[in-house]
Amino acid sequence: MGVALLLFNGIYTQTDRNTEPFYNWFDTKIGIENSGLYKGTVYTDNFTVINEKHQFFNSPELELGSVTFDGQTYYDQRIKYDLFNDALLITPKDQTNALLIIPERTRTEGFSIDGHPFIKVDKNVEGFSGALGFCEIVFKKGTSMLLKKYRKAKVDKRETRTVYQEFEQKVNFFVWHGNTFYPVDSRREWMLAFPNHKETIKNYHKAYGALRRKDIDAFTAMAFDHLFPLEEDQNTTF
Repeated sequence: MGVALLLFNGIYTQTDRNTEPFYNWFDTKIGIENSGLYKGTVYTDNFTVINEKHQFFNSPELELGSVTFDGQTYYDQRIKYDLFNDALLITPKDQTNALLIIPERTRTEGFSIDGHPFIKVDKNVEGFSGALGFCEIVFKKGTSMLLKKYRKAKVDKRETRTVYQEFEQKVNFFVWHGNTFYPVDSRREWMLAFPNHKETIKNYHKAYGALRRKDIDAFTAMAFDHLFPLEEDQNTTF
């Protein structure tokens, strides 16, 4: 089951600071526990990490964020994102930090952590193994989006008698356009995604090659902004 692009707009309108107090009040009236948000699977971390190379997005510590679950956004939740397992973790407000729950994935539509909005992509993408899962929304133009997919790979290490793990991060960029996902990590992929703009793409990569080597995030976001034609808004799903 996919997520409507309209949900993307909902995530942003609902996180308006003026409306957030109302939703917090609403949550206290209906009881978050009745929503099913905290009725997922208990998370167990079986890894030994002794340095900063952990498996989480940003920080191994819980951070305040929002979670969109069954069409409802819940604010001020203590969450973190496990990139190795592509799992959102949440601690119920009335529990200690030791209890971590993975909310039911089929009902978890997106979340925001440290100002980074994520949306779940259940659709398989060519050149990528399986569904993308949670992706950060980097940029939006019309109904088209630039998405960033984070992953972490595990490396087992040994130091004297201690075995521990380190996690190496890798990112990929995708453009959602015309009801299709396109990988855009190379000039060739940009051209395959937008064959009518090959010359513009070629010139852009030539002019901003130094930026690409220095800051791939800025390079890709600027490419999307400058090279992508603004489309008329339409309701599409993926």
